[in-house]
Amino acid sequence: MKESLSQNTQAILLLTAPLIVGRGVRAEILTPTEYVRLQNCLRSIQQEPANLAQPGAEELLNECVGAINKPKITRERLQSLLGRGFLLSQAVG
Repeated sequence: MKESLSQNTQAILLLTAPLIVGRGVRAEILTPTEYVRLQNCLRSIQQEPANLAQPGAEELLNECVGAINKPKITRERLQSLLGRGFLLSQAVG
C-alpha cells in the first residue's frame, strides 16, 4: 500500500523541487534561502505551506510576498510553482 504525501509536504515540494516540466524548460523553484524566508513569514502568522495551495489563498500569498519584500519572490512566481500539482503527481506516482 502506497502512503500519500501530506498537504504540507506536497506544497513544500511544489515550491522547492525541480519537477520535470519538459525539455529545456525550468520552473524557477525557491532557493533554500527564499524558502526559509517564506516559512518564517508563514510561521509568524500561524500558517502552514499547505495553506498557500488552498483556494482563496491570494490574500495569504500577498501578505507573505509583502513581508518577504524581495523582488524575485512574487505572487505570480509562487502561484506558478504551486500550480504544478499534475507534475508532482507524476513524479511521486
